[in-house]
Amino acid sequence: MAKYEIKIPMCLVGVVNAKNKRDAIEIALNDFDVKNTTCEFWDIVEPQASEIKKSEYDTVKEILIKHDVLHKDIDQLDGEELMLDLYKHFQEEMPYGTQKARDGDPDEYIYDKLEDLGLPLGEQQL
Repeated sequence: MAKYEIKIPMCLVGVVNAKNKRDAIEIALNDFDVKNTTCEFWDIVEPQASEIKKSEYDTVKEILIKHDVLHKDIDQLDGEELMLDLYKHFQEEMPYGTQKARDGDPDEYIYDKLEDLGLPLGEQQL
């Protein structure tokens, strides 16, 4: 089974799981209301892997795996390169004062974000 993007020009309507394009069209016609759009036709496409945006959970998990620390508890995450990669990832949403360590601690912000994501830190990975 593959994922198919349901697109209207300039707009992604949704994503469906289907065996083939014909099934994707049938599912789309049943699940998405054409009347809710001003467009006259839909384009059903199988997206390229590079087009599918990873979730933040997956991105952060990859950073932790890259540094071989997913099995560690959160209080053991302190490698300089690891923290730099996590800092770069969370920098855009981190308040400026925290980025500069004026109003808050960037490491604490990162630890809080990791806890919010619910990553399986400290668990034995199979």
